[in-house]
Amino acid sequence: MPKFSRGLIQSLANPTFTEDIASLGDKFTARRKEVQELKAIQSISSIGTQGVAAAQSGNVVDLENHIKNLQDLITTTKNPIQATTAQNELIKLQGLIPDAKNKKIQNDVNELFIIEKKLNAPGLSEDERKTLENRQNELNSNPLVVEQFGTRSVQRANFENLQKQEEFDTWYNQNKGDMRKAIQDDDNDALEEVIGRLPEELGSSFNKVLLAHVDIMRGYREDNKKIAKELEEKQTEPINTDLFTDRIEALGGEDQRNFLNSLVARYEKYKNEYWDSTEGTWKGNSRITAKKLEETIFKKIDDAFQREADTNLGIELDEVVRKKDELEKAEKSLDRLNKGILTDKEIKNVRQLVVSEYNRLRTNNKSKDKALYEELERKIKGNYITNRIEEQTFNRNYLYKELGKDVPNESEPRPSLSDEMGDDNDNEFSPGLIMTAPRG
Repeated sequence: MPKFSRGLIQSLANPTFTEDIASLGDKFTARRKEVQELKAIQSISSIGTQGVAAAQSGNVVDLENHIKNLQDLITTTKNPIQATTAQNELIKLQGLIPDAKNKKIQNDVNELFIIEKKLNAPGLSEDERKTLENRQNELNSNPLVVEQFGTRSVQRANFENLQKQEEFDTWYNQNKGDMRKAIQDDDNDALEEVIGRLPEELGSSFNKVLLAHVDIMRGYREDNKKIAKELEEKQTEPINTDLFTDRIEALGGEDQRNFLNSLVARYEKYKNEYWDSTEGTWKGNSRITAKKLEETIFKKIDDAFQREADTNLGIELDEVVRKKDELEKAEKSLDRLNKGILTDKEIKNVRQLVVSEYNRLRTNNKSKDKALYEELERKIKGNYITNRIEEQTFNRNYLYKELGKDVPNESEPRPSLSDEMGDDNDNEFSPGLIMTAPRG
């Protein structure tokens, strides 16, 4: 028999060798169990990682599915290590739910802006428009999305309006010298050419403010002519300082008026000291100093009016931006209210009205009270929306006029939502609650 065969037989017959083989099998089994458990834990951790990714992207549905998978695993597993790992991952994912929902709202708001842009783009087919509008309505079903969309619309409009205001300020600083010279020279052709340089994209509202500013500057010119004429005619005698004081009193700012009045008082003192009213002449060379004082006062008054005009122009521009922001807010509100869409805050206002009226009219009959509540909710919401539309339409039209824009043509009045939802006179509803919408 070969040596190898004899050695093998002898080894198999050795009890120690048999024990080693059995021990090796046990170790292999234990190792395989460890690997399986490690894979199970890694799989649980993977669920947690995927849940975090879903939360960060605002995918609330996927996040909730991952949470459910972990909950199911906790209830079914008999392995305490796996259960603990799943529990830790579950707690982590549940803590991400609020941020994920906020992210989802942000995503939906962003999508609404994209849809709005596409709907306003030319060349859109009817099928494309219908698909976009259906998705728009789906997104608008969430009041929180509606509310944030409205807020961000106003913020976006404000940013664009502020940019236009900066563009106007730049234009004004570059052209005000030419404009003032044209006004001073009473050169309407030159003035019209300067005003024509204002970029059309800044809109009629800024143009309206500029024209009002020009009218004010023309008024300054007429007042200046009176003083200039006085200075020209009275080269050798004192001028009537009432012309100065009248102009000074028209200025804003007490400190500014006090300073200019102090210059006038200084001139009066100088006049009293050096003007010889009997001879009708200035003493010595005092006429030169007196005339310099007159010119200094005139220039400083003119400078003060120019500064005040520029300040008031800035205030008017700020007011234009504010009104444009309010107009954007009113138009966005009208757009959604005409579709019967309410913000979260408005829904709470309606619910408050409904509950208050329901508590007044309830009968303690479950069936009747349920129908009563539904009827109240339907009619009060309809009246609330109608009143809000009337309020926002009034605001919008007022702002259009204030901004120098044409009011949108509404030859056919929109039917009242309260009419569409039935006659209120067949119920004992409180008119004050139904017809008055809290201002939000």
